[in-house]
Amino acid sequence: MKRCFIAGWCVAAIALLLCYACNKEQGAHRIVLYGDSITAEYGAAEGSYTHLVQEKFHADTVYRQGYCGHRYSSAVSATHGGPSWLGSYVDDVCSHTEADLIILFAGTNDYGHDMPLGVPGDTATTTSCGGLQYILDYLIAHTQAPVMLCTPFPNGAVHRLSTTPNEQGLVMADYVEAFKAVASQERYRGRVYVNDTFTSCGFAPEDEVVDSVRVYNTDGLHLSAKGYERLTDLQHAYYDCTMVQ
Repeated sequence: MKRCFIAGWCVAAIALLLCYACNKEQGAHRIVLYGDSITAEYGAAEGSYTHLVQEKFHADTVYRQGYCGHRYSSAVSATHGGPSWLGSYVDDVCSHTEADLIILFAGTNDYGHDMPLGVPGDTATTTSCGGLQYILDYLIAHTQAPVMLCTPFPNGAVHRLSTTPNEQGLVMADYVEAFKAVASQERYRGRVYVNDTFTSCGFAPEDEVVDSVRVYNTDGLHLSAKGYERLTDLQHAYYDCTMVQ
């Protein structure tokens, strides 16, 4: 009986190792994180985002390209200046030619800085839709890596509550739906995947204060250690369920 138990345990252990090796072979080994201050780990310990991504994806290398205050729109903000266009750095992202996954997580500043939204199909980068479309077009033209587009988390303080209209008369959800529509165009099929983290994150910054301490973020926008844990869990789960062939 003891020998059977040991043999069974060994078989299970070997199966787990083979499963891990298979997932490692199929998974993303070199990942580029591209986005705004949350990708830049603003207000968080160095490596808060990158180390978690590397751990959860079993990645060999994670490159972080985060730019504080940047937006999909290239327009100048009447309230926050600029231009602070994320597209200015897309060539730097593409320089990582060996990357096999790009995670794009931005858009909160388009809402917070009152950027004109536009519509899917816009060619003018001054609208948020047009700027995002330019970035996606450039990424798929200059890399072989699939792109995971993550929608921005809700805001709780830094700009305004996500449910409060900005100077364009739009709430955060309006930008989120537009970003999803842009990335879901037929031209991006099989290359761009929409991970709606705005909806799936499961929290609202204005409601998630426990004993006067914010749980998932530090200021209503930028993520705490638990916030990055939540974000990377959502990214890895989506990758495993949707993007791994």
